[in-house]
Amino acid sequence: MAEVTLVYILFYTLGKIDQRSWLRLAWVFAIVSWATMYIIVGILSFMLSPGHEKWFTTGSILDAFYNKNYFPHLLSRTAYMFALAGVIGLGIAALMKKDLPEKIYKDIVRTLSYWGIGGVIFGFVFFAWYMSTLPERSHVIIEGVVPLYMKVSIMLTILIVLTYFFLTAIRPQIARFWISLPIFILIYFTGVFPEEKIRESIRKPYVAGEFVWVNQIVSRDVPAKGIESEVPVIDEKGLLKVNAFVPEGLKKIDSQNEIMAGKAIAILQCSGCHNVTGSTGLRPFGQKFEGMADPNTVYGFLAGYLRDNPPPYMPKFVGTDEELRALSAYIAHMISNGGSVSAKIEVPKTSVEAKKEAQP
Repeated sequence: MAEVTLVYILFYTLGKIDQRSWLRLAWVFAIVSWATMYIIVGILSFMLSPGHEKWFTTGSILDAFYNKNYFPHLLSRTAYMFALAGVIGLGIAALMKKDLPEKIYKDIVRTLSYWGIGGVIFGFVFFAWYMSTLPERSHVIIEGVVPLYMKVSIMLTILIVLTYFFLTAIRPQIARFWISLPIFILIYFTGVFPEEKIRESIRKPYVAGEFVWVNQIVSRDVPAKGIESEVPVIDEKGLLKVNAFVPEGLKKIDSQNEIMAGKAIAILQCSGCHNVTGSTGLRPFGQKFEGMADPNTVYGFLAGYLRDNPPPYMPKFVGTDEELRALSAYIAHMISNGGSVSAKIEVPKTSVEAKKEAQP
Protein backbone atom coordinates (compact mmCIF):
# COMPACT_ATOMS: atom_id res chain seq x y z
CA MET A 1 0.00 0.00 0.00
CA ALA A 2 2.83 2.39 0.88
CA GLU A 3 4.52 1.71 -2.47
CA VAL A 4 1.35 2.40 -4.47
CA THR A 5 0.73 5.61 -2.52
CA LEU A 6 4.30 6.78 -3.12
CA VAL A 7 4.00 6.07 -6.86
CA TYR A 8 1.01 8.43 -7.01
CA ILE A 9 2.80 11.04 -4.92
CA LEU A 10 5.91 10.87 -7.13
CA PHE A 11 3.86 11.11 -10.31
CA TYR A 12 1.69 14.04 -9.27
CA THR A 13 4.50 16.01 -7.64
CA LEU A 14 6.94 15.69 -10.54
CA GLY A 15 7.90 19.20 -11.63
CA LYS A 16 5.64 20.75 -8.98
CA ILE A 17 8.02 20.66 -6.00
CA ASP A 18 11.73 21.39 -5.76
CA GLN A 19 14.06 18.69 -7.07
CA ARG A 20 15.69 17.98 -3.70
CA SER A 21 12.35 17.22 -2.05
CA TRP A 22 11.24 15.07 -4.98
CA LEU A 23 14.52 13.15 -4.86
CA ARG A 24 14.00 12.49 -1.14
CA LEU A 25 10.57 11.06 -1.94
CA ALA A 26 12.17 8.85 -4.58
CA TRP A 27 14.64 7.56 -2.00
CA VAL A 28 11.79 6.81 0.41
CA PHE A 29 10.03 4.91 -2.37
CA ALA A 30 13.19 2.89 -3.12
CA ILE A 31 13.74 2.01 0.54
CA VAL A 32 10.10 1.04 1.11
CA SER A 33 10.14 -1.13 -2.04
CA TRP A 34 13.28 -2.93 -0.88
CA ALA A 35 11.75 -3.39 2.59
CA THR A 36 8.76 -5.08 0.94
CA MET A 37 11.14 -7.48 -0.79
CA TYR A 38 12.91 -8.04 2.56
CA ILE A 39 9.63 -9.36 3.98
CA ILE A 40 8.45 -11.27 0.90
CA VAL A 41 11.75 -13.14 0.52
CA GLY A 42 11.39 -14.49 4.06
CA ILE A 43 7.95 -15.86 3.22
CA LEU A 44 9.06 -17.31 -0.13
CA SER A 45 12.12 -18.94 1.41
CA PHE A 46 10.08 -20.59 4.16
CA MET A 47 7.59 -21.86 1.59
CA LEU A 48 10.52 -23.58 -0.11
CA SER A 49 12.13 -24.94 3.04
CA PRO A 50 12.95 -23.96 6.64
CA GLY A 51 16.50 -24.85 5.59
CA HIS A 52 17.23 -26.88 8.72
CA GLU A 53 15.51 -29.00 11.36
CA LYS A 54 15.77 -26.31 14.03
CA TRP A 55 12.43 -24.68 13.25
CA PHE A 56 10.51 -27.94 13.74
CA THR A 57 11.65 -28.06 17.36
CA THR A 58 11.73 -24.33 18.22
CA GLY A 59 8.76 -23.08 16.20
CA SER A 60 10.39 -19.65 16.29
CA ILE A 61 9.23 -17.16 13.68
CA LEU A 62 12.82 -15.93 13.41
CA ASP A 63 14.07 -19.45 12.60
CA ALA A 64 11.35 -19.73 9.97
CA PHE A 65 11.96 -16.29 8.47
CA TYR A 66 15.76 -16.18 8.56
CA ASN A 67 16.15 -19.68 7.23
CA LYS A 68 19.10 -21.19 5.43
CA ASN A 69 18.40 -19.71 2.01
CA TYR A 70 17.05 -16.32 3.14
CA PHE A 71 20.16 -14.15 2.82
CA PRO A 72 21.49 -15.56 -0.48
CA HIS A 73 17.96 -15.20 -1.88
CA LEU A 74 17.63 -11.59 -0.68
CA LEU A 75 21.11 -10.57 -1.81
CA SER A 76 20.67 -12.17 -5.23
CA ARG A 77 17.42 -10.31 -5.84
CA THR A 78 18.95 -7.08 -4.55
CA ALA A 79 21.94 -7.37 -6.89
CA TYR A 80 19.78 -8.08 -9.93
CA MET A 81 17.58 -5.16 -8.87
CA PHE A 82 20.56 -2.85 -9.50
CA ALA A 83 21.14 -4.47 -12.88
CA LEU A 84 17.49 -3.95 -13.86
CA ALA A 85 17.67 -0.34 -12.65
CA GLY A 86 20.78 0.10 -14.79
CA VAL A 87 18.92 -0.98 -17.93
CA ILE A 88 16.06 1.41 -17.20
CA GLY A 89 18.52 4.18 -16.34
CA LEU A 90 20.36 3.81 -19.64
CA GLY A 91 17.09 4.19 -21.51
CA ILE A 92 16.19 7.34 -19.58
CA ALA A 93 19.71 8.76 -20.01
CA ALA A 94 19.45 8.22 -23.76
CA LEU A 95 16.24 10.27 -23.83
CA MET A 96 17.96 13.07 -21.89
CA LYS A 97 21.11 13.12 -24.03
CA LYS A 98 20.22 16.23 -26.02
CA ASP A 99 19.62 18.22 -22.83
CA LEU A 100 22.90 17.31 -21.09
CA PRO A 101 26.51 18.36 -21.60
CA GLU A 102 28.44 15.54 -23.27
CA LYS A 103 30.75 14.93 -20.30
CA ILE A 104 27.86 14.70 -17.82
CA TYR A 105 25.98 12.38 -20.16
CA LYS A 106 28.98 10.05 -20.50
CA ASP A 107 29.53 10.06 -16.72
CA ILE A 108 25.89 9.12 -16.15
CA VAL A 109 25.98 6.29 -18.69
CA ARG A 110 29.26 4.89 -17.37
CA THR A 111 28.06 5.06 -13.75
CA LEU A 112 24.87 3.20 -14.66
CA SER A 113 26.89 0.65 -16.64
CA TYR A 114 29.28 -0.01 -13.75
CA TRP A 115 26.38 -0.46 -11.33
CA GLY A 116 24.73 -2.78 -13.83
CA ILE A 117 27.88 -4.86 -14.29
CA GLY A 118 28.27 -5.13 -10.53
CA GLY A 119 24.62 -6.10 -10.15
CA VAL A 120 24.90 -8.91 -12.69
CA ILE A 121 28.19 -10.27 -11.34
CA PHE A 122 27.22 -10.11 -7.67
CA GLY A 123 23.77 -11.44 -8.52
CA PHE A 124 25.36 -14.47 -10.14
CA VAL A 125 27.63 -15.03 -7.13
CA PHE A 126 24.76 -14.78 -4.65
CA PHE A 127 22.63 -17.00 -6.88
CA ALA A 128 25.33 -19.68 -6.75
CA TRP A 129 25.24 -19.38 -2.94
CA TYR A 130 21.45 -19.67 -3.06
CA MET A 131 21.69 -22.85 -5.15
CA SER A 132 23.97 -24.40 -2.53
CA THR A 133 21.26 -23.94 0.13
CA LEU A 134 18.51 -25.71 -1.79
CA PRO A 135 17.21 -29.08 -0.54
CA GLU A 136 18.13 -32.16 -2.55
CA ARG A 137 14.65 -32.52 -4.06
CA SER A 138 14.97 -29.04 -5.60
CA HIS A 139 18.18 -30.02 -7.37
CA VAL A 140 16.45 -33.14 -8.70
CA ILE A 141 13.66 -30.95 -10.10
CA ILE A 142 16.08 -28.47 -11.68
CA GLU A 143 18.18 -31.20 -13.27
CA GLY A 144 15.45 -33.59 -14.36
CA VAL A 145 12.14 -31.74 -14.59
CA VAL A 146 12.74 -28.08 -15.48
CA PRO A 147 12.88 -27.74 -19.30
CA LEU A 148 16.31 -26.99 -20.71
CA TYR A 149 15.00 -24.01 -22.68
CA MET A 150 14.10 -22.20 -19.45
CA LYS A 151 17.61 -22.55 -18.05
CA VAL A 152 19.18 -21.53 -21.37
CA SER A 153 16.78 -18.58 -21.63
CA ILE A 154 17.85 -17.21 -18.25
CA MET A 155 21.57 -17.58 -18.99
CA LEU A 156 21.27 -15.93 -22.41
CA THR A 157 19.33 -13.04 -20.88
CA ILE A 158 22.04 -12.47 -18.28
CA LEU A 159 24.70 -12.61 -21.00
CA ILE A 160 22.85 -10.09 -23.19
CA VAL A 161 22.39 -7.66 -20.30
CA LEU A 162 26.02 -7.97 -19.21
CA THR A 163 27.22 -7.41 -22.79
CA TYR A 164 25.08 -4.28 -23.07
CA PHE A 165 26.55 -2.87 -19.87
CA PHE A 166 30.12 -3.55 -21.00
CA LEU A 167 29.49 -1.90 -24.37
CA THR A 168 27.91 1.21 -22.86
CA ALA A 169 30.71 1.46 -20.29
CA ILE A 170 33.28 1.45 -23.12
CA ARG A 171 31.28 3.61 -25.54
CA PRO A 172 28.47 5.59 -23.82
CA GLN A 173 27.13 6.60 -27.26
CA ILE A 174 25.83 3.04 -27.67
CA ALA A 175 23.17 3.65 -25.02
CA ARG A 176 19.86 4.01 -26.85
CA PHE A 177 16.28 4.00 -25.67
CA TRP A 178 15.29 1.69 -28.52
CA ILE A 179 17.91 -0.79 -27.25
CA SER A 180 17.19 -0.47 -23.53
CA LEU A 181 13.43 -0.91 -23.89
CA PRO A 182 13.58 -4.26 -25.77
CA ILE A 183 16.20 -5.52 -23.29
CA PHE A 184 13.95 -4.48 -20.40
CA ILE A 185 11.04 -6.41 -21.96
CA LEU A 186 13.36 -9.34 -22.72
CA ILE A 187 14.39 -9.53 -19.06
CA TYR A 188 10.81 -10.07 -17.99
CA PHE A 189 9.82 -12.61 -20.63
CA THR A 190 13.05 -14.63 -20.89
CA GLY A 191 14.55 -13.94 -17.47
CA VAL A 192 12.03 -13.16 -14.74
CA PHE A 193 9.17 -15.34 -16.03
CA PRO A 194 11.14 -18.61 -16.33
CA GLU A 195 13.02 -17.85 -13.08
CA GLU A 196 9.80 -17.36 -11.13
CA LYS A 197 8.26 -20.46 -12.71
CA ILE A 198 11.30 -22.49 -11.72
CA ARG A 199 11.29 -21.04 -8.19
CA GLU A 200 7.65 -22.05 -7.78
CA SER A 201 8.41 -25.54 -9.12
CA ILE A 202 11.40 -26.36 -6.92
CA ARG A 203 9.44 -26.19 -3.67
CA LYS A 204 7.37 -29.21 -4.67
CA PRO A 205 5.90 -31.32 -3.24
CA TYR A 206 5.42 -28.80 -0.44
CA VAL A 207 3.48 -25.57 -0.32
CA ALA A 208 5.02 -24.46 2.97
CA GLY A 209 7.83 -25.34 5.31
CA GLU A 210 8.40 -28.94 4.23
CA PHE A 211 5.40 -30.09 6.25
CA VAL A 212 2.35 -29.18 4.13
CA TRP A 213 2.03 -30.83 0.73
CA VAL A 214 0.63 -28.95 -2.24
CA ASN A 215 -2.64 -30.88 -1.78
CA GLN A 216 -2.98 -29.33 1.71
CA ILE A 217 -2.24 -32.56 3.58
CA VAL A 218 0.02 -32.14 6.61
CA SER A 219 2.80 -34.62 5.93
CA ARG A 220 4.96 -34.47 9.06
CA ASP A 221 4.91 -33.52 12.72
CA VAL A 222 5.91 -30.05 13.88
CA PRO A 223 6.29 -30.63 17.64
CA ALA A 224 6.95 -26.97 18.46
CA LYS A 225 3.59 -25.97 16.95
CA GLY A 226 1.60 -28.96 18.18
CA ILE A 227 1.01 -30.02 14.58
CA GLU A 228 0.69 -33.73 13.86
CA SER A 229 0.99 -35.46 10.51
CA GLU A 230 -2.35 -36.35 8.93
CA VAL A 231 -0.84 -39.21 6.92
CA PRO A 232 -1.27 -42.03 9.49
CA VAL A 233 -4.93 -41.16 10.09
CA ILE A 234 -5.70 -40.91 6.36
CA ASP A 235 -3.89 -44.17 5.64
CA GLU A 236 -5.91 -45.89 8.37
CA LYS A 237 -9.39 -44.41 7.88
CA GLY A 238 -9.25 -43.20 4.29
CA LEU A 239 -9.16 -39.75 2.74
CA LEU A 240 -12.84 -39.77 1.82
CA LYS A 241 -13.94 -40.47 5.39
CA VAL A 242 -11.80 -37.84 7.09
CA ASN A 243 -12.34 -35.04 4.56
CA ALA A 244 -15.27 -32.87 5.60
CA PHE A 245 -16.06 -31.75 2.05
CA VAL A 246 -16.67 -35.21 0.60
CA PRO A 247 -20.39 -35.98 0.06
CA GLU A 248 -21.76 -38.55 2.45
CA GLY A 249 -22.63 -40.83 -0.45
CA LEU A 250 -18.95 -41.20 -1.40
CA LYS A 251 -17.41 -41.80 2.00
CA LYS A 252 -17.98 -45.55 1.73
CA ILE A 253 -16.82 -46.99 -1.60
CA ASP A 254 -18.97 -49.58 -3.39
CA SER A 255 -19.51 -50.74 -6.95
CA GLN A 256 -22.08 -47.99 -7.55
CA ASN A 257 -19.92 -45.01 -6.56
CA GLU A 258 -16.38 -46.29 -7.21
CA ILE A 259 -15.75 -44.09 -10.27
CA MET A 260 -17.05 -40.93 -8.59
CA ALA A 261 -15.15 -41.74 -5.41
CA GLY A 262 -12.00 -42.12 -7.48
CA LYS A 263 -12.66 -38.77 -9.14
CA ALA A 264 -13.08 -37.14 -5.72
CA ILE A 265 -9.76 -38.62 -4.61
CA ALA A 266 -8.08 -37.34 -7.78
CA ILE A 267 -9.43 -33.84 -7.18
CA LEU A 268 -8.41 -33.83 -3.52
CA GLN A 269 -4.93 -35.30 -3.95
CA CYS A 270 -3.82 -34.40 -7.47
CA SER A 271 -5.62 -31.33 -8.85
CA GLY A 272 -3.12 -28.93 -7.29
CA CYS A 273 -0.63 -29.88 -10.02
CA HIS A 274 -2.66 -31.78 -12.63
CA ASN A 275 -5.75 -31.45 -14.77
CA VAL A 276 -7.42 -34.59 -13.44
CA THR A 277 -10.39 -34.60 -15.82
CA GLY A 278 -8.91 -33.95 -19.26
CA SER A 279 -6.07 -34.10 -21.77
CA THR A 280 -5.17 -30.41 -21.93
CA GLY A 281 -3.89 -27.82 -19.49
CA LEU A 282 -1.58 -28.44 -16.57
CA ARG A 283 0.07 -31.91 -16.66
CA PRO A 284 -3.21 -33.57 -17.70
CA PHE A 285 -4.14 -37.07 -16.62
CA GLY A 286 -5.40 -37.72 -20.13
CA GLN A 287 -1.81 -37.50 -21.42
CA LYS A 288 -0.03 -38.92 -18.38
CA PHE A 289 -2.09 -42.13 -18.46
CA GLU A 290 -2.65 -42.36 -22.19
CA GLY A 291 -3.37 -45.92 -23.26
CA MET A 292 -3.91 -47.16 -19.67
CA ALA A 293 -7.57 -48.17 -19.86
CA ASP A 294 -7.25 -51.19 -17.54
CA PRO A 295 -7.83 -50.45 -13.82
CA ASN A 296 -5.35 -53.13 -12.74
CA THR A 297 -2.62 -51.66 -14.95
CA VAL A 298 -3.23 -48.20 -13.49
CA TYR A 299 -3.30 -49.63 -9.96
CA GLY A 300 0.05 -51.39 -10.45
CA PHE A 301 1.61 -48.19 -11.71
CA LEU A 302 0.20 -45.99 -8.92
CA ALA A 303 1.07 -48.47 -6.19
CA GLY A 304 4.68 -48.69 -7.29
CA TYR A 305 5.14 -45.06 -8.29
CA LEU A 306 3.13 -42.94 -5.87
CA ARG A 307 2.48 -45.10 -2.83
CA ASP A 308 5.67 -47.13 -2.39
CA ASN A 309 8.34 -45.06 -4.13
CA PRO A 310 7.17 -41.51 -4.91
CA PRO A 311 9.52 -39.12 -6.75
CA PRO A 312 10.93 -36.30 -4.57
CA TYR A 313 8.80 -33.65 -6.26
CA MET A 314 5.42 -35.38 -5.72
CA PRO A 315 3.42 -36.17 -2.57
CA LYS A 316 3.00 -39.87 -1.92
CA PHE A 317 -0.46 -41.33 -2.27
CA VAL A 318 -2.20 -41.43 1.11
CA GLY A 319 -5.35 -43.38 1.82
CA THR A 320 -6.54 -46.95 1.94
CA ASP A 321 -5.85 -49.57 -0.70
CA GLU A 322 -9.54 -49.48 -1.55
CA GLU A 323 -9.22 -45.77 -2.34
CA LEU A 324 -6.18 -46.37 -4.51
CA ARG A 325 -8.19 -48.92 -6.47
CA ALA A 326 -11.06 -46.43 -6.81
CA LEU A 327 -8.62 -43.83 -8.14
CA SER A 328 -7.27 -46.41 -10.59
CA ALA A 329 -10.80 -47.28 -11.72
CA TYR A 330 -11.59 -43.59 -12.30
CA ILE A 331 -8.41 -43.00 -14.34
CA ALA A 332 -9.05 -46.09 -16.47
CA HIS A 333 -12.64 -44.94 -16.98
CA MET A 334 -11.47 -41.48 -18.07
CA ILE A 335 -8.97 -42.94 -20.55
CA SER A 336 -11.65 -45.27 -21.91
CA ASN A 337 -13.78 -42.20 -22.56
CA GLY A 338 -11.19 -40.44 -24.68
CA GLY A 339 -9.12 -38.97 -21.86
CA SER A 340 -11.66 -36.34 -20.87
CA VAL A 341 -14.66 -36.36 -18.53
CA SER A 342 -16.80 -33.84 -16.70
CA ALA A 343 -15.32 -32.36 -13.53
CA LYS A 344 -18.70 -32.64 -11.82
CA ILE A 345 -19.02 -35.05 -8.91
CA GLU A 346 -22.29 -36.95 -9.21
CA VAL A 347 -23.34 -39.03 -6.23
CA PRO A 348 -25.24 -42.17 -7.37
CA LYS A 349 -28.94 -42.15 -6.63
CA THR A 350 -28.54 -45.25 -4.48
CA SER A 351 -26.24 -43.37 -2.10
CA VAL A 352 -27.09 -42.39 1.45
CA GLU A 353 -27.03 -38.73 0.49
CA ALA A 354 -29.50 -39.21 -2.34
CA LYS A 355 -31.87 -41.06 -0.03
CA LYS A 356 -31.65 -38.22 2.50
CA GLU A 357 -32.47 -35.68 -0.21
CA ALA A 358 -35.48 -37.72 -1.25
CA GLN A 359 -36.91 -37.71 2.28
CA PRO A 360 -39.75 -35.16 2.90
